[in-house]
Amino acid sequence: NWERWSSLLEKITELPEITVSDLRFISKLQSKAWRTLSSREVEINDIYDREKEMLKTVIYDGDKLYDIFGSCVTLAEIVTAVSIGKTESMWDVVREGVEKIFRSHKTPSKREIDQFILDLERLCQEKRIQRLPWQLIDLMMPVLRHSTNDIAENLYSLLKGIRQSKVLSSTNRENIFIKRCEEIEVYSTKFLVDDGDDGYTICNESEYKWIYRFRHPATAKCTQPGDCGFILKAMYESNVGYKLELATYSDYYVDTGVHYHDVIS
Repeated sequence: NWERWSSLLEKITELPEITVSDLRFISKLQSKAWRTLSSREVEINDIYDREKEMLKTVIYDGDKLYDIFGSCVTLAEIVTAVSIGKTESMWDVVREGVEKIFRSHKTPSKREIDQFILDLERLCQEKRIQRLPWQLIDLMMPVLRHSTNDIAENLYSLLKGIRQSKVLSSTNRENIFIKRCEEIEVYSTKFLVDDGDDGYTICNESEYKWIYRFRHPATAKCTQPGDCGFILKAMYESNVGYKLELATYSDYYVDTGVHYHDVIS
């Protein structure tokens, strides 16, 4: 079904001119498809029950982070956003908030950067925000140090200050990096979004299984087939971004070559 919808939308985009009648036709098809699905109560309830059983641990939510940091234009506003928002990682602060400000070319002064680090240290102690790993900082700093970009020097100073802070950063022994082994596409489709007077936008939606092989030190001797590891359920929408969830539902691991151990709860 996903392939049929995608094929139909692709054919529409190839038309020399898309009329209002074309869009109304698509809307009628979507309504008819929804009514058909709604009549299949047993199937829908079964899907709902399966999703309900799945423990959803959100790892990353681009839409949520945009709500937290989207309106920030100064470092002080990032501090305010962290204090009232539900961000759990210093990486979110650097990636979403700080990067947005430096890309806007409103470069903070050294005094503002120093105050920003002091404020974040206070918040990290109060809110128990996950620290930024040295390994990640060490990957970025050499690039910035040799960059000719106008904002690179200030961003380098900011990351250097974070690395020197025991409250904001953590050693390589306290955090580890795990490389993604494989990506499996679950589905990929396109859909129309009504932009009001501006017409319609064709957006992409997809879901992937991001597979990681990793044996947690707390795992006892394993006798299960395949490799120990975990899967991140990666859901993407072009108008929202990525949302990542840790998959713990056993059926999600079928034919992936890995199995999951719940060593946290």
